[in-house]
Amino acid sequence: CLMMKEDNDLLYEWIAYHYLMLPLRYLVIGSDEGNTHDPRDVLQRWDNETGLKYWVIEAEDFAYRHGPFKAGKKKEGEDYEQHHRFIHRQKGF
Repeated sequence: CLMMKEDNDLLYEWIAYHYLMLPLRYLVIGSDEGNTHDPRDVLQRWDNETGLKYWVIEAEDFAYRHGPFKAGKKKEGEDYEQHHRFIHRQKGF
């Protein structure tokens, strides 16, 4: 799983390294809010050459499904609590 924003120039090398070292065969990419680079061109090349399977999740898709991101000043520890609520939702994934 990889979260990215404006990093297509680094993506090809990142995939190459992890494909050879892990071996990486499945990749989920979260496209951060405001990202203008579409990673699918790079990913499609890898799929064509190696069969790497990928899923791209846009920030808007995640926000729609789980509610909007909170903006503004946060209480102390709120990020920690939100992170753990998210992790507990993923246990059934």
